[in-house]
Amino acid sequence: FSKKEAWAGAMADLGVHKADLMRWLIGDEVQEVAAFISCFEKPGDVDDNAICILRFKKGTIGTLTASWTYKPKEDNSTIIYCEKGTLKLAADPDNPILVEFAQPGRGEATFEVPKLQSNEAGGQSSSGVIAAFIDCLESGHAPTINGEEGRKALEIIIAAFQSADDSRVVQLPL
Repeated sequence: FSKKEAWAGAMADLGVHKADLMRWLIGDEVQEVAAFISCFEKPGDVDDNAICILRFKKGTIGTLTASWTYKPKEDNSTIIYCEKGTLKLAADPDNPILVEFAQPGRGEATFEVPKLQSNEAGGQSSSGVIAAFIDCLESGHAPTINGEEGRKALEIIIAAFQSADDSRVVQLPL
């Protein structure tokens, strides 16, 4: 919970992954960021809550929230509202991927996926990320996802902090 040791809080812990996921799902890059970031509850001097509005280059608008204070339990859901329906990821524990169709009578569809990583009891399992990293080091193969993708997600988080600090919309790339 210390800026000196960690630079940021919930945005670096959770927000960067949500930014990465949004870029991947939408297939576009973020152009503008507006954010409110604060610390409400956790000790120390890093953020524990953030709400951001992202505008993508092709015009899509999305919200990114990162919080260490959800009660009674954490919320890692992602919801995408589309022209033909809504896609809900990790919003329902019984249906990890839920598609709700806008067309009357069409209903919904569900898809099974591996368990989402969480901090709740039993929520940690091997994702294979560390093993893949070690394999790249040992074999010399290029990683499936390079550092550039991580940098782009981090740029969004940095822009969010600039937005919150200066009370303005920040343009990307920085």
